[in-house]
Amino acid sequence: MVTIYLRFSDRAEALATLAAVLGHVGSAGQEDGREMTTSGWFAGTRYDLCFLSDHGVPTSTSGEHVNFLWWGTQASAPDFGASLIAPQTPRCCFAL
Repeated sequence: MVTIYLRFSDRAEALATLAAVLGHVGSAGQEDGREMTTSGWFAGTRYDLCFLSDHGVPTSTSGEHVNFLWWGTQASAPDFGASLIAPQTPRCCFAL
């Protein structure tokens, strides 16, 4: 497994990029707007998403921060282009 750190300008850009790259369909079905569906499959490999703002995790920069957990050991992770970041002190909150 590998955690990939992503930052987008806002939630709409995050969902649009995740849809374009992964085919992920957002599911902000809870009253407070949090995502209900935070996992899926891409090219036969499982992934999990953590929208940090949905968990009250503070970040040092603005925008929508999403941690992407890639379960692939054989397959390469998808390319998120300019959304990829390398935080100095990453915060991850996956409940596996």
